[in-house]
Amino acid sequence: MKVLIISDLHDQLSVARRVFEVALSELSKPDLVLFCGDFGSKNATLRGFAALLEEFSLTCVACYGNHECPLIRDWVKQGISKELALGRLSILSLGATKEVCGLRILAISGNRGSGRKWTHWRDQQVREVINSLAQTTDVVLSHEMPYEILDECVPGKHCGQRVLRELVERVRPLLFVGGHLHLRPAAERLAHGTVVIHAGALSHLDPRMRPGFVFVELDHEIKVRCCELGKELEVRTLVFTR
Repeated sequence: MKVLIISDLHDQLSVARRVFEVALSELSKPDLVLFCGDFGSKNATLRGFAALLEEFSLTCVACYGNHECPLIRDWVKQGISKELALGRLSILSLGATKEVCGLRILAISGNRGSGRKWTHWRDQQVREVINSLAQTTDVVLSHEMPYEILDECVPGKHCGQRVLRELVERVRPLLFVGGHLHLRPAAERLAHGTVVIHAGALSHLDPRMRPGFVFVELDHEIKVRCCELGKELEVRTLVFTR
């Protein structure tokens, strides 16, 4: 089982195209793409991303982040369905689950906040999601990161969320994947077995940062390739036992 994990596109469709091209040519075709939120502000980006998935014959499950287009915003505000489907792209709402390729995925869409913005969730909402889970969760697909796990946004400061740390420790999924912080792609295995992954970001304000993504192979072990795109592909490989 091969999974490509990406995040924080921010309207840079050309970078997504390059990532797909490089992944298919230098790594392998993934069975599934996971997107950790922040497509960008334009409806055209969302439709263009869905078109890229069709072009490369890729299936993608996504959560939404805190920088999204009117199409996603209006769907969330309507609250009619838990899934927004555009061809091969499925965007899940906060707390929604979906089984794809034998993986049961739980989405923690949006970001922690006061509730004043449509993307905001509060800690109690996440706890209600945790308490409502009736089946084993294989993957938590989140925009934000858990507290003190791959969340050092500036030296000495942790920008992850405590309730997501609580979620990881209570649910104990095989994988927790997130983005939001525009850090280098990275992975860490916790004592209880969950592998936490920061997907990196496809778009950066800092010109010194390169587009990053993660490629995971799930077999008798978990092989995580943390990838950054410069003139050439740079890969750091981590292997964890299951």
